[in-house]
Amino acid sequence: MFGNEVSNAVYILGGVLSLDQCVAADLNGDGAVMGNEITQIVLNLARGCVQEGRPLTFAHDRGQEVTVTLDVARNKDGKVNLTVNAAGGLGELATVQLDVLYDPGLLDIGDPGRTCRLDERLRGSHVLLATLPQSPAAPEGYRRLRLFTGDLSFPIQTFADGPVFHCTFQPVTGRSGQVVFGADRANVGDQRADTFRVVVAGGEFTLEVPPVSEPTPVQVCAGDCDGNGQVMGNEITTVVQIMASRLPVSACPAADADGDGQVTVGDVTKAVLRLARGCP
Repeated sequence: MFGNEVSNAVYILGGVLSLDQCVAADLNGDGAVMGNEITQIVLNLARGCVQEGRPLTFAHDRGQEVTVTLDVARNKDGKVNLTVNAAGGLGELATVQLDVLYDPGLLDIGDPGRTCRLDERLRGSHVLLATLPQSPAAPEGYRRLRLFTGDLSFPIQTFADGPVFHCTFQPVTGRSGQVVFGADRANVGDQRADTFRVVVAGGEFTLEVPPVSEPTPVQVCAGDCDGNGQVMGNEITTVVQIMASRLPVSACPAADADGDGQVTVGDVTKAVLRLARGCP
């Protein structure tokens, strides 16, 4: 085995490559490459292919139960943050994989390679794969976000309970509703490629459209060229220049107090009366 074959197996897991690019990556022959199989492939790279040609009989169910929780919150920018946590691994978690199901009518993940990240504690030892696979088809009204982390070097590093993935979604403009994140194809393995039983919890959030604040109207009067509610000396100068046809009316529409399309002495007088007094 070679390092590029490990990479191919990871890309097959993420749906970036099809299984026919490396059929041997599907160690147990079930038609899919899962996280614990990546661990076994890394072990084979280090030790030789002792398992080649035989079923993946060593991938035992450990019996322990790992709880994967989907914690959702909205940040100050209005974006939706999803944190995936794992608990119950007894410090022996080596790989975590799952498909997060989300409603693309309410949320947009953009490029998951940029909007998802590993928790800080894992960045020194583990890699992240975040993709939007097309297969298998997601349930109606949902899209798949596939997340995987594992150690692709030997010896396999493990990690303790805690946060694993962080993803940031952008709410779809003008849409609101009950956000229900689902989970599918969850796979959690240890450093020997054995699997834990997985229970997924959480993942609900009410998405409300933030109220649109109406701008506070500003009183504009004759000569208030910049619309700030008061008339200053430089604005009087502009009004006079418009009256003298040295500037167009568009240079200060407020100079035309009566709206007749031209600036007269009467308009200038009205502007002068407001000089430094403020608009009513």
